[in-house]
Amino acid sequence: MFFPSAGVPESELGLRERKRLATERTIERAALDLAQEHGYEGVTVEMICESAMVSPRTFFNYFGSKEGVFLGNTPPRPTPEMIDWFVNERPSTTLLDLVELFRWMMSTRNRTDPETMRERRALIHSTPDLAVREFARMAEAETELTALLQRRRDAAGIEGSDVFPDEPRVVVLLAFAIMHPAMHRWLENPDDASQETLIADSLSMIRRIIDEPTHS
Repeated sequence: MFFPSAGVPESELGLRERKRLATERTIERAALDLAQEHGYEGVTVEMICESAMVSPRTFFNYFGSKEGVFLGNTPPRPTPEMIDWFVNERPSTTLLDLVELFRWMMSTRNRTDPETMRERRALIHSTPDLAVREFARMAEAETELTALLQRRRDAAGIEGSDVFPDEPRVVVLLAFAIMHPAMHRWLENPDDASQETLIADSLSMIRRIIDEPTHS
């Protein structure tokens, strides 16, 4: 299924969108370069603005806070069309449909380049304050997706007694686990394939594993 609201390639963006993306990347690059030189705690918004040659107002319009530029944009959210597809159409198993939903969600935004993403991840992992905030963001996303799975169960008329009570959350965690190798492969070799292609490969792998006959 194709969602018209999905993102377009960067080359097809309008002039305004391209300028906005360029400014966003310039600010990100300046912040990460400064953090490598001074450490996260030693970097101020004023330093970032001076290095990126933007005003504080522009900085806060893009990222909201110093913490925001180092964490990056919030995780993408499903569009109303995607939610309706996932909740009401239910073409496959919950797990496979959720990973497919992730793939579509990834296509709705223009992402940071791999080098910047790798540097950001390393900084987050080495900075306790950022690591705590990133964990909180992931927990929030997990909660939202678990609620979405519950909506799907309700729409299908599945009573709580018909499944394990933790099943929606477990499915979300399994979907995250499926996404992890695809994103790792993209970060290591971004020119080999797009994120969406690698996630589709993960989907194919999971379908094969699920369909593989067991042997006694």
